[in-house]
Amino acid sequence: MKLKKTTWLLLLIAASLGGWVYFYEIKLEAEQVAIQKQEQKLFNFDIQDIQRITIQQGNEFLELVKSQDDTSSWLMKQPSASPVNDGVISFLLNLIEQGTSDRRILIAQDQLSQYGLDQPLAVITIELNNQQTYQILLGKETINPNLVYAQIASTARDSSTTEVILVSKNWHYAVIRDLKEWQDLSQ
Repeated sequence: MKLKKTTWLLLLIAASLGGWVYFYEIKLEAEQVAIQKQEQKLFNFDIQDIQRITIQQGNEFLELVKSQDDTSSWLMKQPSASPVNDGVISFLLNLIEQGTSDRRILIAQDQLSQYGLDQPLAVITIELNNQQTYQILLGKETINPNLVYAQIASTARDSSTTEVILVSKNWHYAVIRDLKEWQDLSQ
């Protein structure tokens, strides 16, 4: 069986169009989804670079420092010196690494009280090995009880407007705990 030149030409055109659809539609769409996920991340650093985490709730202050001799264990420096519960710190580190926000709201500075960010429930400060510091302020619960208002400090109080983000309520569960829950009582 011998194909005519026009049939070969049509097959070549069909293969070319199929290749174009694959590379420009499917491949580019996958890249755009990856870029969008990266943009939704709260922090863009490796959690292995975290040296210190401080959590302030009202006038209570908790300071956690990565152990110098063992990179996977953490120590509490304030309010009392003790090892940190591995499960509790792992939960917090996972939120820092995986935390995302798909909704961002631009508001005026004088509206922060409506979101509970004028006097946040908790302020989490993250210090890296290279001395960079990041902060996230946790505010009120949203209408959806699974989300809370938050603010990344780099966007906070710089101008007349600020950016408020919606994050998982797991941030509250991760930091608003009794002191005994933070301590590793097995040692």
